[in-house]
Amino acid sequence: MKYAGVIVDISLQKLDRVFDYAVPEALQPETASGVRVRVPFGGRELTGYVLEVSDTTKLPASKIKSIISIEEKSVPIDSELIEMAEFMKNRYGCTLNQALKTVLP
Repeated sequence: MKYAGVIVDISLQKLDRVFDYAVPEALQPETASGVRVRVPFGGRELTGYVLEVSDTTKLPASKIKSIISIEEKSVPIDSELIEMAEFMKNRYGCTLNQALKTVLP
């Protein structure tokens, strides 16, 4: 099983962290860092950005939800832009989501 670390499209400081989602087998070839995805979050569907893909997670499998789909018309974010967004978050005190929206083409 593959797991994706996803930052959801919510600009709240208390939710400014990476959430783990299971990657369904059908979506594994397309799921990579920088891809825009749809995920379940708090009883609704939200857009998020994959920041990392891993074979492991620290959470129990019963608590992990799966990615719903990959946004087809989105432009993947380069790793350099993700690094720039993380720098902006640390330097200027914004959320990672706000910084990602700033660096997106």
